[in-house]
Amino acid sequence: MNRTIAALAGLAMMFCFQPPGLAAPSGPTFAPGFHQKPRLPAGEHKAVATYVNSGNTPTHIGIVTWTTLDEATVKCPKKTCTLAMTAMQTPGMASTEGAPWGIVVLVDGSDVDGGPYQGVLPTTSYVTGNWQGQMAVAGGPHTITWQTVGGADYTMSQWADTATVLVP
Repeated sequence: MNRTIAALAGLAMMFCFQPPGLAAPSGPTFAPGFHQKPRLPAGEHKAVATYVNSGNTPTHIGIVTWTTLDEATVKCPKKTCTLAMTAMQTPGMASTEGAPWGIVVLVDGSDVDGGPYQGVLPTTSYVTGNWQGQMAVAGGPHTITWQTVGGADYTMSQWADTATVLVP
């Protein structure tokens, strides 16, 4: 009983003090939920590499657990690059009606945009959420991590993600 109360109290505090995307803070924070990111170079960019992956094996996701669905290392061949990333996730069959969920994407361990809130998890079906974001990076290898998080136990049915390395 005490564990349940502690878990619910922690969850309530998380929803009160975190932005709707449920992302754990990382990097320098300047306002609640906002992190400083390098400016993206203006103008046209050329794609030099693309990573694509997907999965459809149902996976149990624990309550308020940042769960990695995929991870890839891409290389920026120039002094600077822009990473353009996408994610699609189909969660559902949640243990609690109306629990929120979000898609979180990290580059080298830093949130790309705080992990946007996607909506509420259904208890008897599935929903699909989509995300896209960009981040400027320095030359060299970079690890991209695609995660999911929710306010209830749920099942991740399908997911897909991409990362494109762009040079100015």
